[in-house]
Amino acid sequence: MVITKLIGGLGNQMFQYAAGVSLARNIGVDLRIDKNALRTYNLHQGYQLDEIFQGDFIQATEWEMFKLMGLRKFKIVKRGAEVNPKHKFKAGYPFIRQPTHNYWADFDKITTSGYLAGYWQSSKYFANSEAEVRQAFSFKDNLTGRNLEIVNKVRSENSVAIHIRRGDYISDPGSLKFHGFCDWNYYDKAVSIIIEKTGASKFYIFSDEPEVARLHFQDTRSFEIVDWNTGRSSYRDMQIMSHCRHHIIANSTFSWWGAWLADSPEQVVVAPSSWFQGSDEQIVDIYEPDWIII
Repeated sequence: MVITKLIGGLGNQMFQYAAGVSLARNIGVDLRIDKNALRTYNLHQGYQLDEIFQGDFIQATEWEMFKLMGLRKFKIVKRGAEVNPKHKFKAGYPFIRQPTHNYWADFDKITTSGYLAGYWQSSKYFANSEAEVRQAFSFKDNLTGRNLEIVNKVRSENSVAIHIRRGDYISDPGSLKFHGFCDWNYYDKAVSIIIEKTGASKFYIFSDEPEVARLHFQDTRSFEIVDWNTGRSSYRDMQIMSHCRHHIIANSTFSWWGAWLADSPEQVVVAPSSWFQGSDEQIVDIYEPDWIII
């Protein structure tokens, strides 16, 4: 059995699940998720995968956690089975921690069941399971109301999704230092590239700070702000993004998935060259081969 730990926002959880799908398929075992760490994770919207998507997101039972890792039962019940990386698992069942922000080639050499802990932010981790991952991340519910109106528009136009991630990237000193954020120069340059490459003239903006975005993109004929999907409905922005023809993404896994799930054959994606501002290593493997990096 493979158990994959879920932590972070929706986009991160999707990468963690996708890596688990691939590894479980490679070694021919069942996949389970461990969402216990999200009990005390106060950012974003917590766990929503089974609310949003069609995949089989099966939580590991207490017995399965115990059987794989040999943890004492009271730790699972009382402390949510928050796994210590120094814990020595049963022989043959490794704790698999991602050692790099880029693709770790030894991932494909794993041949036994284990516990995955990392972010796994590259499609290379699930290249052999792409169809399965896309099926798992098919949205459950059809859009209605204003969201349906927007989707009908973006699918009939040469549309571009722009994601502007700010929030804790700006307000939290630790996040700002490590992640950084995409400034307006990035977005202006990306818009110019998209116009040059595609001739697109209609941009749909998705942001956790829509009023700030509105101050910069004031031409309402070209730029439309989608600002009504909030709280537990925030994922609807990703769903709408996936229907757009082209994408300008932030250094955010949320918009990464919005672009990756899109099905436009002529898609152009622009992504920021600085993904983790505070990382000591150059981040290269999160980008798809045909994306434009600026």
